[in-house]
Amino acid sequence: MWYEGSQYENAGPKAKDVRIDMIANVKWFNLKTYPKCLSSQKLKEIINKVIPDNRNDFGSYRNYYYVKKNIIKEIEKELMDYIIEDFKIYRAKRVLKRELTPLIIHKLYKVGGMRYKETKAHFEKLRN
Repeated sequence: MWYEGSQYENAGPKAKDVRIDMIANVKWFNLKTYPKCLSSQKLKEIINKVIPDNRNDFGSYRNYYYVKKNIIKEIEKELMDYIIEDFKIYRAKRVLKRELTPLIIHKLYKVGGMRYKETKAHFEKLRN
């Protein structure tokens, strides 16, 4: 027989309701303290990734408020993974720009280099 108790013990939130709740309660996450790579749109994408439409393991409303902390931890983990990955890409680009660009310029424009020969031929053509 079905338990005829309080509504909050029988009914539970859908994934859409949980996503709205997570977005509405972002007091636990301050976007201003994180890098520029993390926008409110990216935050919504991560929340949608953690809480897809087919997820339905929230139980009743009473249980949802118990597992809400776990959902927030999942979102925090995804956010940290995204921020760390973005930082690695940023750092790699910075290292490549600092280390590789001077080497490429040196190889191309040194006497006898590919760009040196093209530039010299272009200059000679314009001079004549």
